[in-house]
Amino acid sequence: MATAKPDCTKLILRTDNGSQYNSRDFRQAIAFLGIRHEFIWHHTPEQNGHVESFHRTLKKEYIWPHEFANYQQAEVVLQKARFDYNSERIHSVLGYLTPDEFMELWEMTHK
Repeated sequence: MATAKPDCTKLILRTDNGSQYNSRDFRQAIAFLGIRHEFIWHHTPEQNGHVESFHRTLKKEYIWPHEFANYQQAEVVLQKARFDYNSERIHSVLGYLTPDEFMELWEMTHK
C-alpha cells in the first residue's frame, strides 16, 4: 500500500554546510517533499545553537551509553529518547516545562 506524500511546503530545514546536506540525493529528496532548505553561515555553529545542544544531549545521554548490535536496538533506544526528551525532560528555556507541556500551554493560549 502506497503512503501519501506529506505536505512539507511550510517546513524549513536549516542545516550546516556538511557534505550530507549538500549531496545530490539529499537535495533531491527535500525538493521532492517541497521542503525549503536554508544553510547557516560557514564557521558559525551558534546560528544553530539549539540543534547543536540537542545533538550533544542525544549523543551523550542516549547513544554513547549503548552498544547497538543492530538497527532495531538503536530504534528502540531512540524512540525512548524522543519520549524522554519531549515528555519527561524539563527545559529551562521553556520555563522548566517539557516540550509537550509547553506546546499544550501555547496552543491553549493561542486559539
